[in-house]
Amino acid sequence: MIMSKLNKRQKQLLLILAITAVTFSIIVFLIPFRKSGTFWIAYIAEIIALGLQIPIFKLAFDNAEELKSKVLGFPVFRVGYLYLCIQSVVSVILFALGCIPGFPLWVSALFCILILAAAIICSITADIAREEVEKLRSQRKKILHL
Repeated sequence: MIMSKLNKRQKQLLLILAITAVTFSIIVFLIPFRKSGTFWIAYIAEIIALGLQIPIFKLAFDNAEELKSKVLGFPVFRVGYLYLCIQSVVSVILFALGCIPGFPLWVSALFCILILAAAIICSITADIAREEVEKLRSQRKKILHL
């Protein structure tokens, strides 16, 4: 029912994210990382990063009707995939560090929270900038039509 309401691009995005999540999960559980608290924090942060690509993608492109609006959505989309890439690298590093006995959980949580907060803030500011550019462009059109 829900899948029928999605357009082709949205279905492709969901498929890519699902394949990525499954592949990532298989790889990290096949590699003999110690399943410490640090491992689980990094793993959950990675799955959250994958899941957040859906609202970031919607924020970037759903309300864009003209080509210019879609182009202006790319900075928001870029923040999303950069967040995913950075979180992926940090997660792998934390998996390795989690093998060190006594590695503090708070360090893992701190890194993942800071990366998430930065991604959310950057997504919001990129969207605000896009809206301002679109507003200026529409005001310019009105002035030119006078």
